[in-house]
Amino acid sequence: MKLLTLRNSLIIFFVFSVSEILAGTFKIDGMFEGCRIGKFYPLQNRGILECRENFDAIQFEPIVESDGQEVMTIGGEHIDAFLHDGAVIQTNIDDVFDGCDIGKKIILANQMVFVCSENRYKYTFQPNVAIFLFVSRTPQIFIGNEKFAGELYYSSNYVNTIPNNKNQSREYLDNLEKCLTGDYPSLCDHSMLNADEAERVRKAEYRSNLEKCLTGDYPSLCDHSMLNADEAERVRKAEYRSNLEKCLTGDYPSLCDHSMLNADEAERVRKAEYRSNLEKCLTGDYPSLCDHSMLNADEAERVRKAEYRSNLEKCLTGDYPSLCDHSMLNADEAERVRKAEYRSNLEKCLTGDYPSLCDHSMLNADEAERVRKAEYRSNLEKCLTGDYPSLCDYSMLTPADAKRAKRISNQ
Repeated sequence: MKLLTLRNSLIIFFVFSVSEILAGTFKIDGMFEGCRIGKFYPLQNRGILECRENFDAIQFEPIVESDGQEVMTIGGEHIDAFLHDGAVIQTNIDDVFDGCDIGKKIILANQMVFVCSENRYKYTFQPNVAIFLFVSRTPQIFIGNEKFAGELYYSSNYVNTIPNNKNQSREYLDNLEKCLTGDYPSLCDHSMLNADEAERVRKAEYRSNLEKCLTGDYPSLCDHSMLNADEAERVRKAEYRSNLEKCLTGDYPSLCDHSMLNADEAERVRKAEYRSNLEKCLTGDYPSLCDHSMLNADEAERVRKAEYRSNLEKCLTGDYPSLCDHSMLNADEAERVRKAEYRSNLEKCLTGDYPSLCDHSMLNADEAERVRKAEYRSNLEKCLTGDYPSLCDYSMLTPADAKRAKRISNQ
C-alpha cells in the first residue's frame, strides 16, 4: 500500500476535531530554531506549523497563538506562519545515506520505502527522517533536516512494484504531486492517473475549488459548476460580502460590481467613491487618476491649483522633463524650469556613467568636450575591470587602451 493512500485515512481521524486545530494556542514539539520559508515544525498532540517568512530565533517548545489557521505569534514574536491539520512520523535510515538519484529506493527503519525523484548528493550516517503528513496536500519528507523530493510507499513488501524507469518515474511523480494539490487542474495530466489516483485528485480539486470560492474574493476563479446548492448559497453570500467591502472603500470603482448592491448600499458606495476620488484629486500628483467629472465648481478649482503646484514642484527639480507638463507654466516658470533641467542634465552627463541618459543636444562645445572625456574615463574603467565585457564600448577606446582591455577580458 502506498503511503499517500494511508494519508487519506488520516482525514477520518482528523475530521471530528478540525475546529480544535484551526484556532487557539499550541506548542511546538521540541526545539524551535527559527523560521525559513517552507520549513515545518510538528506541534504537540497534533498539527503542523509551516513558516512563511525567514526569522532567526531559538526557543524550546514556544507557545504558538493562532487566529484560525493563520499564526499570530510564536514565542511572543509576530511571525508569518500557517497551521496545517496533520501529523509527523519520525524514523531514520539504518545505514549510510549518500544522497538521491532519480528512482533510487531507500528503505527506512519503519519499513516504509522512499523513492527519490531528484538527483542530490548528501553523505551522512543513520540520519533522522521526518515525514510530514497533511490532510490536504502531499507528504513532505526531510532527511537529516533537508527536504528531498520523492514518493513514499507504506511497506517494503511493495518495493518491487515501484517503477524502475527513472525518467518515467520522475515524470509520473512530478505530475501526481502537482495533481494532488488540487490547485491547478489545467496543469494536471489526468491521463497519467490510475482510477484510485484520479478519485483522490477529484476530491483535492473539489476541496481546493471550494476553499477558493468561499473567500468570495475572486468569483472568476471559482468553478461554480462544482458546487452543490448549499455550497452555492454560501459562496453567493461570501461573494456579496467581499464585493460590498471592496465597494465601500471607494478606491477602485472599476473593481466594484455595482449590480450586486441594493439602493441603500449603492448610495453609501457612491459617497465613498466621491470621497476617495476627491482625496486623490486634491493631492494634485496624478491628474490622470482623478475623475474630474465628479467634482463641483469649487472642488474643480481647488484641484486645478493642487495640480498646478504639484506640477511646478516636479518641473523645478529638472530631473524628469518628460514628467513635467510644460504647458501649465507661465513664461517666468518656464525659464526657471529650463535652467533646472539644464543643470540636472549637465550633472548627469558629467558623471560619464550613462551616456544614453545624457541629452547631448543641451550642451555647449566646452561642456560637450568635458562630457566626452568623462564618458571615455567611465567606459575605460568599466573595460579594465574585465567583469562585464558586454558593457565595454571598445569603439570609444584608443588602440592602446582597447588592447589593454581585451587582454584583461581574455584572462
